[in-house]
Parts: sequence; C-alpha cells; structure tokens
Amino acid sequence: MRVVDLIGQTFGYLRVIERSGSLRGARWKCLCDPALGGCGNTTYVCSGDFRRARPVRSCGCDRGGTGKFQPTHGHTSGLLREHGGSPTYISWQAMIQRCTNSSVRHHRLYGGRGIRIHAEWLDSFEAFLEYMGPRPSLEHSIDRFPDQDGNYEPGNVRWATRKEQAINRRTTKLDEWDIRFIRHWRDAGFSVRDISKAFGISVGHTSNVSRGVTR
Repeated sequence: MRVVDLIGQTFGYLRVIERSGSLRGARWKCLCDPALGGCGNTTYVCSGDFRRARPVRSCGCDRGGTGKFQPTHGHTSGLLREHGGSPTYISWQAMIQRCTNSSVRHHRLYGGRGIRIHAEWLDSFEAFLEYMGPRPSLEHSIDRFPDQDGNYEPGNVRWATRKEQAINRRTTKLDEWDIRFIRHWRDAGFSVRDISKAFGISVGHTSNVSRGVTR
C-alpha cells in the first residue's frame, strides 16, 4: 500500500517535517509551528491520527484549539522549552527515537532488533509520565527490567542508575549443572522466557546456553 506523502502539509498547529519509522503504519515528525500558533516543540504522529474523529492538531501543548499555549504536563513549558523539555521528556523522546527512527545512532540495538514501545506511551507523554513518574535524577535513565531483551512496556521498565543497569546486563555465571538443566528443560518444551525467569538470567543468554553457546 502506497503511503501518501504528508511532508510540508499542516494540521492545526503541526507542520509535517519528515517521515519516521513506525509500528502502526506511517509516522511523521512534526513541528508544532509557532507561525501556526504552536509552541515550537517537535512530536511524532501516526497518519491515522490526523484523520480520526478528534484529530491531532498540536504536540499536546494546547487545549480546546484556541491557539493559546497551555502546557498540559509542565515538562515543555517556559525555559524547559528552550532545552528540548525536562529530563523526563527528553528521556521519553530518546526512547522513541532509538526504537522508531532508523537514522539515529543506536537504532540497530533497539528498534532494529525488534524492541517495541507500549502503544499508549508511543502516542502520549502523559501516559508514560503517569506510569513512570518524573526522572529521579540526571544519573537515572530508562532501563528495561527484569527482561533486558523485552519491550518498553508496563512491568518491564524502571528508572535506574548506570550501576543498576550494569548489574542488570551482567551475564550470570552458570555452573555445569545449571547448563545441563537449562538444555534439558528446553528440550522438554519449556519456553526460553520461563527458563530465564527461573534462573534469573536474560532471555538472550538462556537462548544461547540452550543452543550450546556459553561465551
């Protein structure tokens, strides 16, 4: 199915800048254009969201379509706007970029290998903020936990320091009997995910061990 090119078109306060990767059809990077009454932020919108009954017409900075800037969450207002938003907002945007934008540096480690974002968080910073809460400090970032190979979704994310993330990513050492049991359970039909939870190791490490790759 051919995607209609929306670059340059305007929708309310939004001006479409470029196409971005998507989990649900085409997604578009848009400027909430001050010349159209917007706040100057950028946001990402699915094609279908421009056409729904209550279409997207801003980055979320306004209410009621009056054209007056009214921040809904306070993370992109005032001086924060000049710096791309609050640390929490920047972390949310970075998460989306590495999972949906193939041109960013680390996309191959995230979206490029199938890491996805909970659909509600993908479309709404407010939904993400409600679940995660504000970023505790500049030393914290979003960590997929307990499954480092899983998606960014409820039950598998937390704010964590670099030290905590390093512990999460550290390969657990397994003895000979652990390896035998993992391979036996895998041959018996147990899922890699269930085995990984039982041994407290990542899904990827479990998969490697069951295939004979232990390094």
